[in-house]
Amino acid sequence: MDWSGCYTDGGYNYVTVERTNGGYTMDVSLYRLTTLDEGTVSETPEGLVFEAIDANGEPMKLLFCNVGEPGYELRVTDSVWPLLETGTVFYGLQAGAIREEVA
Repeated sequence: MDWSGCYTDGGYNYVTVERTNGGYTMDVSLYRLTTLDEGTVSETPEGLVFEAIDANGEPMKLLFCNVGEPGYELRVTDSVWPLLETGTVFYGLQAGAIREEVA
């Protein structure tokens, strides 16, 4: 599966995935919470695992996965940051979005 694309929940939450030399990069923008744009991305049978640093400088892990209908989910699988706790899920992300910059 090629994960490349921009995904949104219809609001201001975005996941942008780009294919690079044999791998992926990922940007995650969660409205009024954080933007994560540096980290490592690995492909697993479940989806893409994004290991990044949260706003407090602590490591966190996200899983971006295809759940069929209604589309994609972004799951926080490992975090100590209280604003994005382990188990938090962003539902209903759809492919083909055009990213709008939020002021």
